[in-house]
Amino acid sequence: WSMPAMFFGTLLLYHFCTDSSAAKAWFPSSGLSSDGALWLPTGQYLLDLLWHAFLPLLVLSYASFTSLSRYMRANLLEQLDADYVRTARAKGCSDHHVVYAHATRNSLVTMITLGSGLLADLFSGALIVELIFSIPGLGWLMLDAAVQQDGPLLMGSTVISVSLLLIGILIADLLYAVADPRLRSRYG
Repeated sequence: WSMPAMFFGTLLLYHFCTDSSAAKAWFPSSGLSSDGALWLPTGQYLLDLLWHAFLPLLVLSYASFTSLSRYMRANLLEQLDADYVRTARAKGCSDHHVVYAHATRNSLVTMITLGSGLLADLFSGALIVELIFSIPGLGWLMLDAAVQQDGPLLMGSTVISVSLLLIGILIADLLYAVADPRLRSRYG
């Protein structure tokens, strides 16, 4: 889990994107679409886009999954020591029901809070992944604008990044009501 995203991305690029004598490359090594993909029907274009974006998305989600899994484990262990879990076990609930219906549900509020910033990170904080997989993205655009001293472009891409962060926070607020019914009744 301590492997950095740039090393993990390079390993995936080497093992799944290079032609070897035994097999052809499984995934493309660069870009977000094949040549002439704009002329494909919508369904085939989306499949081509997913085929090109699979490895970069795997690298980006791998990096965030490691920290989220550590937080989830610590929070779940803390919830399992709570009084309401002991009460549920004393009532005769099975361990499966106690863990999934009680402890995991209360742990989700923390995970939603931590996950709210991931949407902005996926688009703006992915410069290394964009460089490894040769994807022209927002991180590359922001770096290029900073090097070229293009103030309006840098400000515009910053506004897009902050907007994605705000959308992530809005989605998190909506998910709070789903994860914890007490919050739904409190805020109406």
